[in-house]
Amino acid sequence: MKMLKNIVLISFKNLTHRKLRSFLTVLGVVIGVAAIIGMVSATQAISNMITEEIEKFQTNVIEIVPGEFKLGFMPFGQAMKAALTEKDAKIVKSIAGVKVVSASVYERGVVSKGKEKYYLTIMGVDENFGKINTIGIYKGRYPKNGREALLGYSVAYDLFDKPINVKEKIYIQGKEFKVIGIMNKAGGIFKSVDSVVYVPKQTLRELMGLSKDSVDLIDVKVEENADPENVAKEIEYKLAKAHKVPLDKKDFTVFSPEFSKRIASQITGMLQILLGSIAGISFLVGAIGIANMMFTSVLERTREIGIMKAIGATDRQVMLIFLAESGFIGLIGGLIGIFAGYALGQGFLILRQYMLMKMSVMQTVVKVPTIKIDPLLSLLALILSFVIGIVAGLFPARKAAKLPPVEALRYE
Repeated sequence: MKMLKNIVLISFKNLTHRKLRSFLTVLGVVIGVAAIIGMVSATQAISNMITEEIEKFQTNVIEIVPGEFKLGFMPFGQAMKAALTEKDAKIVKSIAGVKVVSASVYERGVVSKGKEKYYLTIMGVDENFGKINTIGIYKGRYPKNGREALLGYSVAYDLFDKPINVKEKIYIQGKEFKVIGIMNKAGGIFKSVDSVVYVPKQTLRELMGLSKDSVDLIDVKVEENADPENVAKEIEYKLAKAHKVPLDKKDFTVFSPEFSKRIASQITGMLQILLGSIAGISFLVGAIGIANMMFTSVLERTREIGIMKAIGATDRQVMLIFLAESGFIGLIGGLIGIFAGYALGQGFLILRQYMLMKMSVMQTVVKVPTIKIDPLLSLLALILSFVIGIVAGLFPARKAAKLPPVEALRYE
């Protein structure tokens, strides 16, 4: 125990004698640990926020869209290929556990008021849209028929120079529409909904020359006592059978709440791996810095090593002194890096929020995800930094331990 205490004291003394070099080496470890902790915790915070938003708005709602959703590269437009019809909506309505079905179509079109014009998404909805919509109405009512328009919150209050109120007129594709309602603000990951204009489905089909049978989106509200996951599986089976395609080659995608959360988790997981790998390069640079410092230290202290051996220090004791030094560098860098990492991650999320606000046409306030300190991640980072320090100093320490005492004492 006394020997171990002496080794620790000697190691700290040697590190404090070379303050600038020790600081720069520790800084390399700090940057590596901070980068890993910051990026991983930031992406996890984003993932948690997405999950909370999905649970908030879509606890018992299932969405069916054309095309098979796959993570990775997919040719533009493939996922949006029309593969759903009004017949599909009727099939879904007949499935046990389904309470309400709403089939919608959408197109991009010019929405104008006065001299201002914007290219927005126009959603054509049916009479069941109000029964299934989880965002709700801020003012007015849902569109029923004719040229009636329900505006997303940002369209009404943020997009145009002057707010648009209920009973006012707007123009869609040059045709006059009466504003009969305004949606609640969705915000968060659903903020794109705030910039949508809703009109009766048949009106949009006539306005845009769309097929009377094709559907772009089917929303499904599940009965309170039914399991959304089981209902989603039954929908997949029935639609695949109706489309005469195998389940592994579906031409549609069923987004249940759990499926949406899994997709969000997979995307953020991929980001964590990618960003963590990039940050790992900083860790490697830090390890190289430790090894370089220890090699230099061995050269500078060759005579000191010879003296220690001459008065009775063993190869093992000399090796432990140098390993302790490199380990302490990794440990100190890891401790500082953990705190710096969480600060870096939160700073990244705040910067992300600022950039989103700057790039967004609608200056809506989006909730900034909050990083939660993960004890396991912190412990793993600390252990990893200590191990990296030991491994980086292993070869220099072995070299110091193997120096012959006589040759070391003669070294100039």
